[in-house]
Formats: sequence, structure tokens, C-alpha cells
Amino acid sequence: MPAEEPKPEKEEAPTAMPAFETNTENDPILKEAKQIMDEERKGGTITTITAGTTIKGGISSDGSLEVMGVITGDVECQGKVAIVGTVTGNVIASEIYVSSKRLEGGLSSEGAVKIGVGTIVIGDVDGTSAYIAGAVKGDIDVNGHVIVDSTAIVQGNIKAKSIQVNNGAVVDGYCSLNYAGVNLEDFFAETNIN
Repeated sequence: MPAEEPKPEKEEAPTAMPAFETNTENDPILKEAKQIMDEERKGGTITTITAGTTIKGGISSDGSLEVMGVITGDVECQGKVAIVGTVTGNVIASEIYVSSKRLEGGLSSEGAVKIGVGTIVIGDVDGTSAYIAGAVKGDIDVNGHVIVDSTAIVQGNIKAKSIQVNNGAVVDGYCSLNYAGVNLEDFFAETNIN
């Protein structure tokens, strides 16, 4: 009888990356940003950076700003900012809506920060509320409510008044309810009962 050939060992399948959709027309943040910008357009206080336009350097606006093109520099806006294009720089505005492929820079808002499905933000997020459906690599510091939706990936610490992490979300960091108004030391302190 001929000698049996050794059977090759099974190769282990590579670890699968989590599915991460790119932004789609079904992204609620993209839809909300379009509605907000349409309302701002009616008031005539909006600047639009159209697709195909590239700005190298910072930009400042007294009204709202809609970015469909490319900005390499910081964005400072008194009104609302909707980003569906590309920004490489920090963004400061009264409200921020991001539904683009990637944004490299911090987001700072006096109001809400909303990050859509498939959006990757490399930078810190500050505001009074936040809704994260994309990915954030940075710390999130919000005085109000943070929702980390089922499609979200967060690599960084979250500090807020309340935090909701939906089933399926990935959070790699420390979560703290610093703004909740509860003094934990007093809450767990021993009391003398006579």
C-alpha cells in the first residue's frame, strides 16, 4: 500500500472587519442636514461650498455653511454646518451635521453634533448633545445626552450627562456621567444611624 499523504492543516480564516457602510441616501443625518440647510437657504443666511470647489485655508462665516466640496483648514461658523464633502481641520459651529466619508479634525458645537452612518471622524467631539452613527477616534465630551447608535464605532472616552449605547455599537474607552449631577462619593458614603 502506498503511504498516505499528510492532509494539509486547515488555514484559519482571517478575522473579519466589522461591516461599515459608506454614507447612503438612507442616512438619517444626511436627510436631516439637507432639511436644515433648505430651511437656512430660505432665510438667505447660508454659504455653499459646491462639489468641485477646493479651499486651502480656513473659512469663517457669520451664517450657516454647507460643505459639498473640499476644505483644507479650520471652519468657524456662527450658524449651522452641514458637511457632505471633505474637511481636514477643526470645525466650530452652533450645530454640526457630518455625513461624509472622512473628517480629520475636532468638532466643537454650542449645540448638537450629529455624525452619520459611514462617516469616520478623527478628532475630539464637544457639544451639548451628540448622535453618533459613524466612527469616532477621539474623546467625546458632551454636557447633555449622547446616543451611540448600533452602527457606531467609538475609540475614545465618552463624558456626558447621559449615554445611550445601542445594541451592536462598539465602544473602546471609558464612559463617565460627569455631568449627571450625582455626587457618587456622597451617594456611597457610610452614614451613622443612631
